[in-house]
This record gives sequence, structure tokens and C-alpha cells, in this order.
Amino acid sequence: DGWVNVTVSDTGSGMSDAVRLRCVRPFFSTKEGHLGIGLTVAARLAARYGGRLGVIGEPGKGSAVHVSLPRYRQSERAAIPSSRRSRPHFKVLLVEDDPAVRETLAAMLVSEKHSVTSAEDGAAAVLQLRRARFDVVITDRAMPIMTGDELAAVVKKRYPDTPVVMVTGVGEEMGRRGVQPEGVDIVLPKPVLREDMRIALATVSDRAEQGQGG
Repeated sequence: DGWVNVTVSDTGSGMSDAVRLRCVRPFFSTKEGHLGIGLTVAARLAARYGGRLGVIGEPGKGSAVHVSLPRYRQSERAAIPSSRRSRPHFKVLLVEDDPAVRETLAAMLVSEKHSVTSAEDGAAAVLQLRRARFDVVITDRAMPIMTGDELAAVVKKRYPDTPVVMVTGVGEEMGRRGVQPEGVDIVLPKPVLREDMRIALATVSDRAEQGQGG
């Protein structure tokens, strides 16, 4: 029928209807110490390739994750996202108050050959900005002491040409509503996909080069 269907199931404790309805939301987990991003990323990737993901389960009867993807035909042009990569060796200031998320994003950026300086909140980020110049600032939005919106304004006031990438759990909703805080160049939804981060950094790099050329 033109679809490839894959189901992964277990015989574990299962899940209630309330858990099943929330399990693909970012950072929802019933296990202490887990980030709760696996199903969110899987659902987002399935949707990106024109597919869909569903979860079924009952308490005490295990759970199953069902993924349907459109069958690829060699004669057709595949709807594959751009594989543009950002230029290597960005000097990044990463601002995130959640330690687990901060470590995950830092590891992703380092694996892409970027140099990362981390800050746990906006105030710490301002101190870093006084000490050094960065190629790009990547910041969470909802933070104590200083929000990502406020930090973006500080960055642009001090370094107008420094790009600001905002990562937030409501990024998809902001995109649908066309909301982009002043001073923010790109908004990415959490959890951040590696390819989305690559494209975002490549985009701000291209804009900077075009600005210098103009």
C-alpha cells in the first residue's frame, strides 16, 4: 500500500491512557533521571519524512510503538531534508539552566567540531560575554534571573552581528504563530535534532557572510 510499517513492543508494565497520551511530549518520562526525549525525537523524525508514530499500551500488558513511513521508490525524488552542514569550529556560548539538557546540547555541538563554553543562566552568560567574543549564542528561553529574550537583547546591544539561536520547548508553537523574540535570529524546538542544529548554524553563518559581502 505504499507504506513501510515497523512495530517495536515489550512485555513490561505498560502504560495508562494518561501516560500514553503524554508520552511523546518533550521531557515527559515516568522514570526518574530520564530526559524523556526519545519518543519525541522519533515522532518528529517520522513526521519529517511524511510518516507517523503511534503508541498503544495497557497497564500490566506491555506497550508498543508503531511507525509508518512512506515507501521510497528509486524513480521518485526523495523528500530528504537538506544535509547542509555548518562551518566547523564555531565558538559557541551555550546557555541552558537544565544541567542534563545543557550537557546533551554541548556534547552534540562538540561532536560537530565546535568549541563550547557553557553558562547555567543569563547572568553567567553576560559574564562570559564580557570575557570573550563568540561566533554564536545558543540560549534557552525560560530561565531564572534572566530570560532568553532578555539575554538576546543584551547580546545584540553589545555585539549586534552575533547570531542568537533560541531553543525552547514551545518552539513549534512559536513557529506556527510566527513568534520570534527581538534579537533572536532562529528559534529551534526542544528536543533539538542534530540536523536542525546543523541547518540553523549554517543559516546564521550564511547570513553573516552575506552581510559582510553586502
